[in-house]
Amino acid sequence: LNAKGTEKQHELRLRVQGEPVSGQLALAGSFDRQAERWKVSLSDTRFQTPVGTVALTRSIALAYRNLEQQISIGPHCWTNPNAELCVPETIDAGASGRARVNLNRFDLAMLKPFMPEATQASGVFT
Repeated sequence: LNAKGTEKQHELRLRVQGEPVSGQLALAGSFDRQAERWKVSLSDTRFQTPVGTVALTRSIALAYRNLEQQISIGPHCWTNPNAELCVPETIDAGASGRARVNLNRFDLAMLKPFMPEATQASGVFT
């Protein structure tokens, strides 16, 4: 963990080494105490998992509004050699919320580490 900065401008880098998951992430943020709002850009994020590397394709803009108890999560995609999961539009979530998610080229072979040995799955769907 490496963190630096002030309340108004800060950065954090995290690296995790472990089994079955390891990875890293970086964020740069700012907190407005008067408005009780935290804005963050999450970038350089990837994880090694039992189904391969999962990586963020571009930075995610996040904004947490404490007074409304609401978070906004900007459009982004996570990729893996066998799948892509995208959130094409901003998610606003709090007491309620909804999200549109696109799953592309999902290879059913990714399920193998989580299924009994005698079970097989094959094919790709979008």
